[in-house]
Amino acid sequence: MLGYEHQVADGKYIFGKVGYDFALTDRFHLLPSFDLYGHIAGDDGTTSVSLDLLASFYLVRNTLAVGVGVGFWPGELRTRDEHGLRIPGNDRDDNNFDLILAVYYDLPVKWFGQQPALYIEGREDMQRLTQSMNQSTRYGGGLMIRF
Repeated sequence: MLGYEHQVADGKYIFGKVGYDFALTDRFHLLPSFDLYGHIAGDDGTTSVSLDLLASFYLVRNTLAVGVGVGFWPGELRTRDEHGLRIPGNDRDDNNFDLILAVYYDLPVKWFGQQPALYIEGREDMQRLTQSMNQSTRYGGGLMIRF
């Protein structure tokens, strides 16, 4: 999967995910993945990797699925001042588990025998669920090809 991710605290990423789609039934799937998020812009965040496990259910068979999962995003949140300089002592640990909510729509074509899909996800740090739209909240989307 390739895509774009936006972090609420002014961080922007491009990402790539590699994983495998385990179809447990025709409607219920498990999708573990290893992900690389490259920090491309913004004053907060750094390039990071994550390990995700998404359980998805097809609301419309072979067309529209929703998923919920957990991901581990190791890294730091780095706040910078108005000049782009790191604020000393203001690095915050982001080695936390994320709650992931996702939706994907299977496109009505096959590419090289594989099913492409449009994918949207939201990630929220589980330690900070009581805060709304905190600095580690991320959302994005991209093009997914499942194997």
